[in-house]
Amino acid sequence: MDMISAGIIGLVFVLLIVFTVLTRETWHWINIVMLNLTFLTGLGAIIGLSKVTHMRSTDIRDANEWLEKAEKYKKDADFQIYGDPASIIYDRGSLRGEDLALKLAQEGRGRVWSGGQVAIQENFRKFTFSAERPAEVASQLKDVLLYAFADGANGYPQNYIGTVFVTEETPADLVLQPMFIADGAQWKSPSATWSLFEKMPLDRRDTFKKGIIAQVDSAGDSANQQLKDWVAGVRDNKTDISGFRELLTGLYFKPEMFRLDPASAEYEKLIDRYAFDGMSLGQIQNWIDANSAGRVSQRFEPAPEEVFVQYEFNKKSSKTYQVDADGSLETDGPFTPLGQAIEPALHAGKEIEFAKGDRVLVDQLTADGYQRGTDQIAPFKSSEDVTEVDRIYIRQLRDFPFLLADVYSQTIKFIEETQRVQANNAVQEKSLADTQSQSDDRANTKAGLEEDLTNQSKDQDTISTLLAEKQEEVRNLKAQIQSMRAEIDRMYIEVQTRARSAEGRDVAGRR
Repeated sequence: MDMISAGIIGLVFVLLIVFTVLTRETWHWINIVMLNLTFLTGLGAIIGLSKVTHMRSTDIRDANEWLEKAEKYKKDADFQIYGDPASIIYDRGSLRGEDLALKLAQEGRGRVWSGGQVAIQENFRKFTFSAERPAEVASQLKDVLLYAFADGANGYPQNYIGTVFVTEETPADLVLQPMFIADGAQWKSPSATWSLFEKMPLDRRDTFKKGIIAQVDSAGDSANQQLKDWVAGVRDNKTDISGFRELLTGLYFKPEMFRLDPASAEYEKLIDRYAFDGMSLGQIQNWIDANSAGRVSQRFEPAPEEVFVQYEFNKKSSKTYQVDADGSLETDGPFTPLGQAIEPALHAGKEIEFAKGDRVLVDQLTADGYQRGTDQIAPFKSSEDVTEVDRIYIRQLRDFPFLLADVYSQTIKFIEETQRVQANNAVQEKSLADTQSQSDDRANTKAGLEEDLTNQSKDQDTISTLLAEKQEEVRNLKAQIQSMRAEIDRMYIEVQTRARSAEGRDVAGRR
């Protein structure tokens, strides 16, 4: 209550007292008391009502002020959460935008255990967690396949070591059995901390650039000046192909890692695939022409599915395009084979329509048209009024989980085939040994037969000589026999002649 109101009330009260004093002779004292009490009661009620009115006005004013602040804070909060309300996507820097970027970065990655120390246990490795896990989650990884990476100097996973199998588990550590080892040196002698991935990381086009930027950010002023200069250029939207190639060959694609000659066409093609990713074919060829002295090939010729044509619409698109799709992230992945989005966070919620001046990237096969079975797919320009702006090389991503599974499957087949060949070799070696033994027996038998033939030849010569001698002896004996037979025949004739002569003489004498 202010001073004026208090003065007025005091004046009225004084007048009331004066009036009741003047009327004491005509009024009963009860009337006088009741009047004063009524006045005081009314006065109290008025004071109370005025206080209530004042408090209500103050509260309403405060409430309106806080409502205005709440509305302002809500707008600020929505801006921080969603970004510019006029934007059709979540702005980068907003909570939803950063959350979406994080989800895209971690899409399909699963759980990761980083910074673990590794100890050698014969053919196994003991992985000790950077922080001991709660006991209730210490039985989730036994008999599970994990993917091991060696951490780089910046603490981020850098080199793929191989696929391992968890044979034992405690809250503090894991025992790892090798299943497929890509980096034998790191497995044989761990020289850094390891990170274990529940799922094999996906191939991403900006992986190496982000890795270099993260390395520079974590190193701060102590980072290599070449790295710092390159990162500064990237943040200023400057393209430095030569610098990026040097970083790739010096950090992530060292020729000895692939057992390739650094001057070979294969190694050059490997570096080209990553260094030229996202650049126009004209820009790539200009760089090659300016750096032709040190190159094996003077042209870069990517596969048609890695070339995208950039078109600008000359007018509104003739139709709408479906970009959302239904499916399972676990079985189908974030996109369908046609490129439609399965990931709910990527859904547009409607079919997309292009306005005049909009630019799109279309793969070269679709841009030029192609044959699909018995159907001829017409070029993109035949259905839309567009102008070709540029042709850009976009590296086709590799499906590392599939490739590793395929390598693992081929390794098993190779081992099985090797075992089969070894078994065949053992059978063939036994057969060869038996054949060699038979050959030795044959050689011995042949030698014996040749010796028998030699002896037989000698015996035959001896027999021939004896036969000739015997034949000569037989001829001589035959001649002797013939001579003796002739003599015997002569003697026989002579005996007969004498006998006849004697018989004749006997006959004559008897007569």
